[in-house]
Amino acid sequence: MNGSTISLDDETVIDVPEPYNETAKYCASLGHKANHSFTPNCIYDTFTHPRFGSIKCIRTIMAVEPDEELTVAYGYDHNSSEKNGPEAPEWYQQQLMEFQVTQKK
Repeated sequence: MNGSTISLDDETVIDVPEPYNETAKYCASLGHKANHSFTPNCIYDTFTHPRFGSIKCIRTIMAVEPDEELTVAYGYDHNSSEKNGPEAPEWYQQQLMEFQVTQKK
């Protein structure tokens, strides 16, 4: 997989391949462009697209200012021994540890 994926559920992942991960080539949904946050301002949701039918999208869960980054919680499995969701990559595990440290302060 590349960095432009959208997990639809525990078993289905859309992998938007090169060169279609560029917004000039694919813009039916930009959910694959949202960055991760442990305190997101958006959630993944579904939307009925007039051409593609039911697609995954992102929806704000709080007021967002102009030019503010849209973020979602990627939902990686925090316990790799249990298969509750996609296994967390190394960068995510590092960010999780840093986030947990800041929450203890």
